[in-house]
Amino acid sequence: MAFFTEEIRKAANGRQRLQQACQFAKAVGDELDEHGRNELAKAIAEIADRRNPR
Repeated sequence: MAFFTEEIRKAANGRQRLQQACQFAKAVGDELDEHGRNELAKAIAEIADRRNPR
């Protein structure tokens, strides 16, 4: 899961950040089972919460 989190974080911090992060998440998500997709969603939510605290 750390790999996913780091790759999404890199994409989110670079140019065209939203588009890159979405493309990475979709590409990875297509290869995962339901548990893996849930873990990927948690990683994305964690990054989103850090960038936009509630």
